[in-house]
Amino acid sequence: MQNTSFTPTIDQALTLHQQGQWEAARAMYEALLARLPQDFDALHLLGVLEHQAKNSIRAIELMTQAAALNPQHADVYFNLGVAQAQAKQLDAAIQSYDAAIANRADHDKAWVNRGMAWLAMGQLDRALASLDGALAIRPNAASTHTNRGVVLKALGQFEAAMASFDQAIAYQPDYAQAYVNKGHVLRVLGRFQDAVSCYDQAIALNPRSIDAYSGRGVALKEQLLLPQALSSYDQALAIQPQSVEVNWNKSLDLLLSGDFAQGWPLHEWRWHRAEAASSVRGFTQPLWLGQAPLLNQRILLHAEQGFGDTLQFCRYVKDVARLGAHVVLEVPSALMGLMRSLDGVAELVECGHVLPLFDYHCPLMSLPLALQVDAPADTGPYLCASPDKLAHWHARLAQVRSPRVGVVWSGNPNHNNDQKRSVGLAQLLACVPAQVQAISLQQEVRAEDAAVLRDNPHVLHFGDELHDFEDTAALCAQMDLVISVDTSVAHLACALGKPTWLLLPFCPDWRWQLHRRDSPWYSSARLYRQRQWGDWSNVWEEIHKDLSLQKSF
Repeated sequence: MQNTSFTPTIDQALTLHQQGQWEAARAMYEALLARLPQDFDALHLLGVLEHQAKNSIRAIELMTQAAALNPQHADVYFNLGVAQAQAKQLDAAIQSYDAAIANRADHDKAWVNRGMAWLAMGQLDRALASLDGALAIRPNAASTHTNRGVVLKALGQFEAAMASFDQAIAYQPDYAQAYVNKGHVLRVLGRFQDAVSCYDQAIALNPRSIDAYSGRGVALKEQLLLPQALSSYDQALAIQPQSVEVNWNKSLDLLLSGDFAQGWPLHEWRWHRAEAASSVRGFTQPLWLGQAPLLNQRILLHAEQGFGDTLQFCRYVKDVARLGAHVVLEVPSALMGLMRSLDGVAELVECGHVLPLFDYHCPLMSLPLALQVDAPADTGPYLCASPDKLAHWHARLAQVRSPRVGVVWSGNPNHNNDQKRSVGLAQLLACVPAQVQAISLQQEVRAEDAAVLRDNPHVLHFGDELHDFEDTAALCAQMDLVISVDTSVAHLACALGKPTWLLLPFCPDWRWQLHRRDSPWYSSARLYRQRQWGDWSNVWEEIHKDLSLQKSF
């Protein structure tokens, strides 16, 4: 009788693996390991296969065993590092890449991957050094030059970054991603037409480049070419309908154009972005988006992003309460005192504290969608400071002359658009007439602006006396007018009903829409817009003229 038993070999398993027959290859690797559990090649290659199948934990287990059997094998450490990086085990991945390099100093891929792991960890100088090490081994590697450009961009060395992308293109003229990344840098520099040209070149080379269509859309939006921008996003979504960044960018453009009916639903894509991961709440209670009646139900409404967003969207709390709900509002500690004045709040909870029982939850910025708000409407002031705070600040400014103009010239320096929206204090003060008493409404002041404050003693600044937003609200209440860049204090002043002149960049945040001088959100707001990207000169001229002509405040 003929023996039909079959013993696979590692070469046969590898052939199937390379042909993409993963299940058959996996079965062969596992059969080999059942017979020889210490087979280095089977452990290593099965680990590679599991990584390719996105089974990172299993891949790490297998390749860790393989590395223990052959600690001088550079590639097993490299592949182990790749799997660890996929599993977000970046410290371990860097150690594995170090081991690969220790075993083979010219392993340029290990140098590259280690650099990108350092980049992901925010260790930019180490990332750059590792990529430079890779280029010393293989100077003509276009992808390495591109990665180096990404690190240089993160370091703020934009011209050097573009030089790296140009070097990548010189080595590989059809390298679409290099054009995409160069476009990203050109956007940062405000060179939007050049950025669009780079994205167009990338699309010509790779018509399915989602990054190119998305970047192109953003560059077109910065030029206020919204129909073209939306068309670019739609081209990307035709290729990849579930692209998080493209759907998110499209939502912002729709809202900027005033198309709230389409914009609010797409705005929910914000929760899928990596930047929002830390804000996602793992509640077992269902998310309420208007689908269920709230009569006699307890609902948690929670802050989700910046202070300005909370100040703007807390206006809808009273509308939820009118549906018969018991509203629990959760906000950061800095807003607790101020939010006690908000209508519709049954319970107020500080972020990080134990929450009471509730039946549903909803983030504040999802309320327009849940309440089917087709267009925002101002309903008048909806916040105020406590009588005690108001009395304190009234007495504090009793001897200060009028007219009093509160000024806010910069926001959070870590904000993505801070470079666009913040200005220097000296620029702002230069357009304030001498008869006006300027009063700083900022708590934190940057070093260059602190020097301006020291040289202008007639500008009042209270700094650490502003303990929270209720103090700032009470100080705002003593102003005749507030002049502010687009930051949280602008929303605060408007929510108090205080006349507020808002300084906006050429391409503003979506909530201020385009071209109009007023705001549907706040009837007390007057908008001053740049006429050219990055140029505030017309804004300063208009502010100075309007202040000089102001008969009463």
